[in-house]
Amino acid sequence: MGPVSYPDEGQKADEAYQRALRYLGFRPRTQKEVEEYLKRKGFDRGAIEKAIEKLKGYGFIDDRAFASSWVNSRLRNNPKGRAAMARELRQKGVDAEIIDEVMESVPREQEEAVANRLAQKYYERYREVDERERVYKTAQALARRGFDWELIQRIIRRLI
Repeated sequence: MGPVSYPDEGQKADEAYQRALRYLGFRPRTQKEVEEYLKRKGFDRGAIEKAIEKLKGYGFIDDRAFASSWVNSRLRNNPKGRAAMARELRQKGVDAEIIDEVMESVPREQEEAVANRLAQKYYERYREVDERERVYKTAQALARRGFDWELIQRIIRRLI
């Protein structure tokens, strides 16, 4: 029986890098998501840090680009207000400073247009109930989606 060889730290970091690349192949991810994935796969802190550094160097991990893309996608496909989008980004490990920056880049008019379309959809959905209940349910639906109360009130006034 020959001597037992142990993988060196560089080999483990390369392995972590390759694993992370495959993980990122499905969809963009935040740094925190990749770190947690590699941790679950049993990589040690050193290998994870080296892999993350390399991924960031090649631009495969960019939390600012991720957050911007996430927000644009949300506004198109699954509309939510600023509060809900910010909460989702925080859960994904995006830094608060980046979240604030990305949220500021969303034009208020765009958020309002999205909220207005949703309000019309909900208002129509609740046409079977009396007017007061209909307005209440529409406002609650918008609130659940993270739109602020001031915006909700403005949109509701236009609906009725």
